[in-house]
Amino acid sequence: MGALKILQVSYQGDRYEFKSPELNQRLSIIEGPNGTGKSTFFNLVHYGLGGKVDEFSANSQNKHAEIVGDTNNYVLLRISIDGAIYSLIRKIGDNNITVRHDGNVELASSVAEIETFPIFRREDLRIFSDWILEKLGIPVVEIYQGGRSFKLNFSDLSRLIYHNQAPDPHGIYKPADSSTFISDSLEIRAAIFQVLVGKTLLALYEAIGNLKRAERELDSAKGVLREYQQIVQEVLKEHGNNEVRNSRFLAEKINSIDAQLDKLLRARNDRVSQRPAPNALLQAFDYDRRQLGFLNSELRRYEDKAAIAVRDKARLTDVNKAISEDIERVAKVIFTHEQLNIFSSDTCPYCLSAVMRTEGHCVCGNKVDENEYQRFFYSANEYIDIYRAKRKSLDTVHLAIENLDNDLSEIAEAHEALTSVITKLTQRIDESYSVSETELNDAQVEQYDDKIFDLRSEQNELSQALKMEKKLEVLQRKCDSQKEIWESAKLKVEHLHLASKDELRSRLREFSDAYNNFMTNVLAGCRVANIDSDTYMPIINDGEYREASADVPKRFLYYLTLLKLSLEKDIPFPRLLLVDTPETAGIDRENLILMLRQMKKLDQHEQDYQILLSTGRDKFPPEFADFVAVRLSDDSKLLKPRV
Repeated sequence: MGALKILQVSYQGDRYEFKSPELNQRLSIIEGPNGTGKSTFFNLVHYGLGGKVDEFSANSQNKHAEIVGDTNNYVLLRISIDGAIYSLIRKIGDNNITVRHDGNVELASSVAEIETFPIFRREDLRIFSDWILEKLGIPVVEIYQGGRSFKLNFSDLSRLIYHNQAPDPHGIYKPADSSTFISDSLEIRAAIFQVLVGKTLLALYEAIGNLKRAERELDSAKGVLREYQQIVQEVLKEHGNNEVRNSRFLAEKINSIDAQLDKLLRARNDRVSQRPAPNALLQAFDYDRRQLGFLNSELRRYEDKAAIAVRDKARLTDVNKAISEDIERVAKVIFTHEQLNIFSSDTCPYCLSAVMRTEGHCVCGNKVDENEYQRFFYSANEYIDIYRAKRKSLDTVHLAIENLDNDLSEIAEAHEALTSVITKLTQRIDESYSVSETELNDAQVEQYDDKIFDLRSEQNELSQALKMEKKLEVLQRKCDSQKEIWESAKLKVEHLHLASKDELRSRLREFSDAYNNFMTNVLAGCRVANIDSDTYMPIINDGEYREASADVPKRFLYYLTLLKLSLEKDIPFPRLLLVDTPETAGIDRENLILMLRQMKKLDQHEQDYQILLSTGRDKFPPEFADFVAVRLSDDSKLLKPRV
């Protein structure tokens, strides 16, 4: 499965900024005392990956003053997924993430692909979680509880990836971003564990989702079929006929009436004498000629509409090309500004060098109004808004072109239908020139006319019944097809359910073995450690162990075991751990050092991985000193004021 790695973490605002070094080691440590920004570092990572951070909200009672009080600020993460590099940018207070594909680790791409995704799911829009899960090879799993459903997003799975700074580590799982009855239920937490540790389990959840969708489609098809059957029954009653006749019988009956009509018409024509056409025939002939002239005018009108539509489509195609070029230019400007910060009111417009500008004065020294001065420069956020507006305009142009294509298709169909009518009318007029017969006004002709009228009325009713029967057949076939899909999905779920039980037993045994090894190495009072087969929660000494200091390693080593399992087995866990200050909950330094040393046991595996760990000053094994990537202090906090 896919592997996720954080390469670099950046924050940019008008007042504060931060940019980490490259985090390309298996272990990267953020060291510093409390209050220097260690948790802020992980909040930036979690926020950049689509998570919710209460401290970044202006309405929070525990808001991060520097970030909430900053302006034009955003988080920029550089990540890699299976060797492909991406840049993720999310503005503070915004619920969209812009993704730029920077290419491959070995060979960077010269052309960046840029997409913007919403974070929250609404209707059928593709969200950021869908994108990152797809890159990691994890399908979106839908959990059903009663009549409600819940889709597992990446932020849900990260509850066993992001070891946050929890005051009470007994709960193991990181709290949900949006705590609800469903998100905190045992079923959801169990599903998160199962999805992360088993490929068959993941396939099972996907199959269950397909089965539920197939059930809905089948119920819908059955409902439509029943409703249409009732309509057909009502129509039959209105015509005084409750007999059900299938389409084959109706078609044979219609063909039989056609044969009878053909014989009657020939017999009637034999009774018609040859004499000058009456006035009625001449009037009909004159009406047909006038109708032909009107239809030819309509035909020319459709041809004119088609020419206008073709011309409009050509213009829109040119507009589409121009907007696409604008989008490409704006995209380059956005990400050039991220690196060079070229758009600033303190930049010389000629050489782009930084200028120490006095507030209220231009770079040339003249006094200016700050509001008027600022309006000549676009910020990165404004360029992103321009980019989005251009994308929206492009979508509008695409829709307009699509509408023109539909119009052209409709015009072509109408043109073809009108041409067919004109052809038939012209043929009828031509035939009228050679017809000099007239109807005989006798009893025999009237009898023929009455029979012809009755047969045609019956034929019309049968034709309507045939249309309804054919519609019923289509609906029945759709219902049968949906039933086959449902039965196939049901069989797949049953098959995977059995296979997943075997896989889950193996994973639980492997997890418990690795977890027991970690725990007995770290805690002297721990004789045996495993996890419950129903809740997947850790059990120490069969539930008898009560030492409070065991809570820290119990939670930390649970996460570490998941990472270890992902290096040994092909499971969906993305081989990444985010660990924020594990000693906060209370653990003596000796046991903390022993616990953290367990991380290096992962190096014996050939698979690559990443652990980002924040801890207090010197609260890690001395041999880890070379892995310190960010060193914080009271005089050097994470967020630096911009000069």
